[in-house]
Amino acid sequence: MIKEHYRSEFLYEKIIEAILLKGIAKEDITIREVSVFDEFHVRGRKVSQEIFEDIPLNENSHILDIGCGLGGTSRMLAHKFSSNVKGIDITPEYIRTASLLSELIGLKDKTNFI
Repeated sequence: MIKEHYRSEFLYEKIIEAILLKGIAKEDITIREVSVFDEFHVRGRKVSQEIFEDIPLNENSHILDIGCGLGGTSRMLAHKFSSNVKGIDITPEYIRTASLLSELIGLKDKTNFI
């Protein structure tokens, strides 16, 4: 089953631990630090930015991110364009991690993960 293939526990905690080991205090974590971990598709953040560079997005945009994983693209869109993004994924731990990372960096009001 696909859900079991991607199953991993305590992803948020592992990400935070890795960032803290770099000497960054939890209260200083920004989208830059979490983006290293949260876009694990081919070409990562770069391809996400390329896809959306010609689309006129803004604070009135509502975006659906299907297969959002840990929410990296959702957070990038919310941060860069102040858009409202809903991310959907079949992996409960990804959704938990995406939600906690968005809350940590101040994007909880712009992102919603289910």
